Amino acid sequence: MYGIQIAFRDYIATRGFTGSPFVGFEHFKRFFRSPDFWLLIKNTIGLSLYQLIAGFPLPIIVSLLLNHLNSKKFKRFTQTVIYAPHFISTVVLVGMLHVFLSPRSGLINLLIVALGGEPIFFMAKPEWFKTLYVFS
Repeated sequence: MYGIQIAFRDYIATRGFTGSPFVGFEHFKRFFRSPDFWLLIKNTIGLSLYQLIAGFPLPIIVSLLLNHLNSKKFKRFTQTVIYAPHFISTVVLVGMLHVFLSPRSGLINLLIVALGGEPIFFMAKPEWFKTLYVFS
């Protein structure tokens, strides 16, 4: 909670939190007046709803499927692999997606090209990005 005051200050790294000048709601006013405000709100709500719709039934289905596995070692391994991405920050996860899906050197596009297809710039197409982000 100590770091939340950065939103109310004109933060200067060399001065720290308490040494930076207090600006009140100036950053919030600038954000609310921005021409992109409603686009950002729409995208945020849309992505949240997509995550809710896609992400709600999937864990239930996976847990039911895992419950029917006989091998305890395989069950534990599968659970570890499934839950591991939850411990990676969103910024790192999207960065990894960007590296793996790069049109020039990404593993997925190298495979597509090796199979005779054209590389796809996944991260530049909103419909691909949203789906990849939600299901990652």
